[in-house]
Amino acid sequence: MNRYIFLLAVVVVTAYSASVAGSEIVYNTTSAASNELATQTAERLFRSTDAVQLEDMVTRVICGPGLWRMIKDAPRIAELDPVSATSVVDAGGGTIQEFEGALFQTDDQRSALIDVIRQILSDTEIQIRKPNEHELRIYWALIPYDIAEPIFILDNGERRLLVDFVVDDEAAQLFWIGDMSQFGFRGDGGQ
Repeated sequence: MNRYIFLLAVVVVTAYSASVAGSEIVYNTTSAASNELATQTAERLFRSTDAVQLEDMVTRVICGPGLWRMIKDAPRIAELDPVSATSVVDAGGGTIQEFEGALFQTDDQRSALIDVIRQILSDTEIQIRKPNEHELRIYWALIPYDIAEPIFILDNGERRLLVDFVVDDEAAQLFWIGDMSQFGFRGDGGQ
């Protein structure tokens, strides 16, 4: 929960500089029970055709830059005008890159976000799996906090959506989602 509180303080403009090349990713594991709670939440949010359960998300959900670029012009999203959330990344060699994401704060915005993602993933088989090193490196570059489980990739073969959750003893809630399939690092072949 502490990472979520810190995140709220810096989300509108993420003044984070990560030199991914040569940096060590901080990755904290959690219990199998917490991972299972998050897996169940991911299944309800993204595999279900039932109404979106807002309690499965925190009150402010961050949409990462790759996914935001893909969905921002969707009619339902555009009309709701989510708040911009920019990640500032040190690309090395004195180069800074900014990536625009969004913050979904209202019930309507959060429901629309999940509905649009469900449309993207519809009619495909979704594998829920742990992120690989490449996906973690991308996420690590975009965020101002240590990575902590539960964190998964929703992989349908075309898209790899990273979903990050906060968990208490009774529930897991989505607080970050982004498309890892649209990013790569120089020299790594994009995978």
